[in-house]
Amino acid sequence: MTPPTVATRQCLLASLSFGALLLATIAWCVATEVSYRDVRSAYDVKSETLKGLKTRGPTGLGANKSAGRDISATTVAASSETVAASVLQRYLLDRLESAGGILQSVQAEPKRETMSPGLQRLSAQLVCEVSIAALQRLLFDLETGLPFVFVDSLAVQPAAAVSGNARVGDELHVTLIVTSYWKAGSLDGGDR
Repeated sequence: MTPPTVATRQCLLASLSFGALLLATIAWCVATEVSYRDVRSAYDVKSETLKGLKTRGPTGLGANKSAGRDISATTVAASSETVAASVLQRYLLDRLESAGGILQSVQAEPKRETMSPGLQRLSAQLVCEVSIAALQRLLFDLETGLPFVFVDSLAVQPAAAVSGNARVGDELHVTLIVTSYWKAGSLDGGDR
């Protein structure tokens, strides 16, 4: 066997260098495409969230309305305190259902606290089983929707039993205590 000549070695080295450069370019293109898909996916999720927020529309608080009208738009509308507690309970159940949670118990009751200008405090406790994503949706809906609902307490534990194909830790046992308000003698906003 004859030893390779210098020209042959240079040709082989150039071919190997070209091949390595070609492989590096292909790997860079694949990595860029994967990164682009991740960014595009995050963009689509955020666009859908923004679209959802836009469809809700502005609350109109402070927009050339009287203060009394603003308060009744943000409070539970009902004819009595027990009906107001029932409306709050139904509102919580609807939000939980739309978030995809499973109800264990709910209890809403009026408190004997009246604040100026005639607002009465309503308190509710919701116990449910939810996924992490459903809990995020539930809290977002409660804190951004009307009537105003304020989260007083949130206790989260891993669920005792995991359903379906969920991983351990994905299902949560949640106890949520919230507050809302009812304006005595006001039924302006209808049932919400």
